[in-house]
Amino acid sequence: MLRQHVTDPITNARIGIAGPIWGIGATLVAWSVYVATDAGIWAAIAAISAFLNLFNLTPIWQLDGSRGLDPTFAAFVLALAWFARTLR
Repeated sequence: MLRQHVTDPITNARIGIAGPIWGIGATLVAWSVYVATDAGIWAAIAAISAFLNLFNLTPIWQLDGSRGLDPTFAAFVLALAWFARTLR
């Protein structure tokens, strides 16, 4: 799906949010293993996974944050324009 140019903003946002959702799942699994075993390596894995997932949400060209930002930014601009019009 990423090799094609997606024109639908909702589909584009779904593609962009899929990675972070799986990243959160991996972080939670690693954290759960840490809580169950008290092995510090799992806490480190969970922390690194959380950091990488947060970095991936940065709205930069190739990262998932840029895919999720497009519809959010468009909705924000439309809401701002509507709000500015109601103030007049």
